[in-house]
Amino acid sequence: MKTITSKLASFINRALRKSGFQIVRSPTIDRLTLRERQYVELAQQVEAAIQNSNSTSLALDSRVSDLEHRLSESTIENLIRYAMKSHWRAIDLVEQLSGKDKPETCPLCGHNGNKVPFKEITSNCRFMGGRLLRHICPNCDVIFGPQKMLALDEEMLNLEYKNLYRIYSEGDSTESTIKTFHLLQPRRNGVYLDFGCGGEWSEAISRLRQDGWNIYGFEPSASHSSEFVFSSWEEIEHKQFDGIFSHNLLEHLFDPVAITRKLSHLLGPDGRIVHATPCFEYKYDYSHFHVYFFTGRSPDILAQLAGMKIENWVREGDYVACILKSDIEASNH
Repeated sequence: MKTITSKLASFINRALRKSGFQIVRSPTIDRLTLRERQYVELAQQVEAAIQNSNSTSLALDSRVSDLEHRLSESTIENLIRYAMKSHWRAIDLVEQLSGKDKPETCPLCGHNGNKVPFKEITSNCRFMGGRLLRHICPNCDVIFGPQKMLALDEEMLNLEYKNLYRIYSEGDSTESTIKTFHLLQPRRNGVYLDFGCGGEWSEAISRLRQDGWNIYGFEPSASHSSEFVFSSWEEIEHKQFDGIFSHNLLEHLFDPVAITRKLSHLLGPDGRIVHATPCFEYKYDYSHFHVYFFTGRSPDILAQLAGMKIENWVREGDYVACILKSDIEASNH
């Protein structure tokens, strides 16, 4: 009976195949349905495994990339430290043997050290700058040096700063900078300049402008000018400002008299210049980037040589600011 039924089903299926139909027994359908369900479940398991593998792989790749980045940065920083330390150690040895670490004249007032010798003062640099030999001028009291820094050309000096900021980050000085700005006694309709603001963007300038002050910045080491920060002297030399200030900059300038005089020429009537730095005292001597400490009579001599006079001082702990105004009588002479 099964054979006859099977033959009959086979005959009928051959006849129906032309029309695209087939007769299938229910056990066969159940078996095929179960197998299809198993294939679907297996495919889902394989897909989940692949996704989990990809996620694990991405996480591992991320960890490896981060580790490689850290190793790279660490290696570069160590190379910079080694190069800076080796460079300045070699310079120290050469200077001590040649005597070039002893200046002939004071770079601020021009005093001749051969007539009345400079006193020497030494410290060690925390930033791979080696031995720091500085000199005290008996005529104006300024402490200047080391000579090895003052001997650098502009290209080498810029490179030295770039290397420093690759391995060292300065603290946030926004509040102190804003405090210095207000020592200018600014007017709402005035125009002001932060000289040496630190980069194309400044948090202090941004906040002051949000408060309605018309303030700009100048930073010659910036790679380019931005909306409110100039990077070249040509951009500001024909402008006029009602007040100009610097914050922790004066001690870094190789020619503070010439710079202060140039800034004074940008001032409008009754304009002020404020230089704020703790280096109006002999503090923070552990950096070879600090080439001047304006102690004793030297601030007055700086002002006089720049055609200005000291109007006032602000001293609050390490914060020291010197407020300057144009000296009309000195300018006429």
